[in-house]
Amino acid sequence: MKLPQSSHRCRAAALFTTILLALILIGCNPTGLPNPATPTPPQLPSPTEIAALPLETPTTPATSAAPTALPTREPEPSKTAVPTSTAFLRSPPPASPTSGVEPTTEADSLSPTPTLLPKAERVSIFEDVWTTVKENYLYPDFHGADWQALHDKYLPLATAATTSDDFYQQISDMVDELGDDHSRYLSPSQAKEEDDLQSGNANYVGVGILSSPTDKALMVVFVFPGSPAEKAGLKRRDKIIAVDGQPFNDPRTDPSRIRGPKGSTVRLTVISPGEPQRDISIVRGTITGGIEPTVSRLSVEPTIGYLIIPDLWTDDMGARVAGDLKDLLDDGKPLNGLIVDLRGNGGGFRTVLEDILGEFVSGEVGKFFNQKEEHPFVIRKGDLNDRLKNVPVVVLVDKGSESYAEVLAGALQAKGRVKVVGVPSAGNTETIYRYDFDDQSRLWVAQESFKLPDGTNLEGRGVIPDVTIDKDWTEYSEKDDPHILAAIQLLTK
Repeated sequence: MKLPQSSHRCRAAALFTTILLALILIGCNPTGLPNPATPTPPQLPSPTEIAALPLETPTTPATSAAPTALPTREPEPSKTAVPTSTAFLRSPPPASPTSGVEPTTEADSLSPTPTLLPKAERVSIFEDVWTTVKENYLYPDFHGADWQALHDKYLPLATAATTSDDFYQQISDMVDELGDDHSRYLSPSQAKEEDDLQSGNANYVGVGILSSPTDKALMVVFVFPGSPAEKAGLKRRDKIIAVDGQPFNDPRTDPSRIRGPKGSTVRLTVISPGEPQRDISIVRGTITGGIEPTVSRLSVEPTIGYLIIPDLWTDDMGARVAGDLKDLLDDGKPLNGLIVDLRGNGGGFRTVLEDILGEFVSGEVGKFFNQKEEHPFVIRKGDLNDRLKNVPVVVLVDKGSESYAEVLAGALQAKGRVKVVGVPSAGNTETIYRYDFDDQSRLWVAQESFKLPDGTNLEGRGVIPDVTIDKDWTEYSEKDDPHILAAIQLLTK
């Protein structure tokens, strides 16, 4: 039986932008989702991608006529169907500076490859997945795909699979043919890695970075504290252009070359903004902990705070953001402005989105809708709302800002609470719902979309900046970043 959950993540693959986020751990991708934004259709989404997915928990149990599909039938009494909406999750979730691509993760899969299920069980799981999409998909025309024809194409391939990996890959490939940059299917091991990353209790072997694919490179989005990557001097904005002397052919699929066993060494060729190319040798180690926001005061203008939110996927990201904002307010120094950096943020959970929005606005900020109905998105005032209400805010977005990151920026902009600087965001704001099956595999299905109070649908449009700076910020250091400099101008004039 399958349990639905809702999560909103923007394309896990198209980022690079969706998250996906590349942790670069060894083994399979932590999210293991197909990647339109960060996701690679046939492969798992990376932790980065995952972080990009906004998630929410619906209250209606899933029903399903299929024998094991929860979305279309009443779940067993001992289980609760929880759909999760995530636009950043497509083939995984979260931060990436390139549009349409999700970040990648170096996840370490230490569990053995599962035994191939009996044919009857494979058929049951396949039919459950196919039926769940058929009954819950946002688009009546299946986004232009012939869903029945895809059933007839992939059922023989899935039932003829000779390995467990091949079986799950066939279903993943089928779901990826929807081409919406949101919907995706994960094997049991990929689903577990996704859960570990989301909980902030990840435990992987790798170098310890979150990255997103760019043109022939991986850009470092986040470096895990205490990781081998941090000790080797890797920082946000660094671009990895080669592994062990071999350049990337496709940064969306090649990151696996950074993976490897604990204690082994990998040589990365790196370019930092304004600096010459260099090689760094890193001994892979165990990576623990979670993805965190980063807060500081700008060196060129200490009265302005600078908050980087790498994803909305990590369970406690909202609480961490609130803690960082409180530290800024309590440090005894004037806070005359705040820059919130959502560039490369692939989205995440709706609960995280609500928490962060609540620190700046309250009340209705738009509506979520599906084929049958729409419901208002109402925000409750956060604990820091009154203290922040007189602090002007600028939000930075780029093509890698997806899913709930776009809803965050767009809702704040529509309420007149912030100015937005950068380039139009990805326009990938569909909400996806999660369905867990008896074999512990997982399906994310695009079921909702979002529109602003004036009716503007961000899907396919994105957030349009108040000030457009069409320069690649990843080519600049923080102090020379053209988007940050434009934000400073808005905040100080």
